[in-house]
Amino acid sequence: EIQKLSSQTTTQTNAIGGSIVSLLAATTATTKSKSNSSNLKTSPYQTKTIQGTVALLPSSLPDVPKCIQSLLNSLLLMYDANMGGVLLSLQDDKGEGGVKLLPIDHKTTTTTSNNRGASSMVGGRIVDDLPYIHYKFQFRGLLFCPSVGMKLTGQVVECTPTYITLTTHHILSTKISTEKLQGVGFKYDELSMEWSRERGGERGEGGEEDMDILGPSTSIYLDDIVEFVVERIHECGGYISLDGRSPSVSTLG
Repeated sequence: EIQKLSSQTTTQTNAIGGSIVSLLAATTATTKSKSNSSNLKTSPYQTKTIQGTVALLPSSLPDVPKCIQSLLNSLLLMYDANMGGVLLSLQDDKGEGGVKLLPIDHKTTTTTSNNRGASSMVGGRIVDDLPYIHYKFQFRGLLFCPSVGMKLTGQVVECTPTYITLTTHHILSTKISTEKLQGVGFKYDELSMEWSRERGGERGEGGEEDMDILGPSTSIYLDDIVEFVVERIHECGGYISLDGRSPSVSTLG
């Protein structure tokens, strides 16, 4: 079951190798299981059905789907706002990469029967005297879709007095600032060059230790695995980075 595309969604156009690709809003494949629906919200990985339009030169006629797939491959590991994430791979119903051409939607003044026949045709459309042939297509893709408030994990690749840098799922960079680290009881040790936290020293209401804030004694250093909450998402030129908060060191491994 596929959700309908929102009529308010805008399109994003990319010029790639002399061709023009416009991706429409992605629709997420849904299931009737409540547990599966919950997993979709908590997992950053989602399989989506994506529709788009492309303008190709006549040289693409021998194999249009292959040409479109080649263009889409150039968008791999790039963030697209309309898709809502970073495209990781193309998939079809068998789990393999595949592009499906959609019927042409001609707007002519011919009879109704002719319109029905034209709208069911699969092929391209030429606009005025332009050399491009316009196609509509659809494909399924695996995307990495982080969202604000989502819990993710990352491996520490940089540990400085002002922030730590994590690589998340080997896809993007995440920074957690000094303010966020100190907010959960961490202090930077200039000798060991690590962020460490000890039990005690801070107390919650009533004078008792707030274990939700302090947690166990531990430290954060290079190559450690840290769980965090996404606070902000930055995007520039198809690449994204994250700001994190609430590092959870209880899951360090």
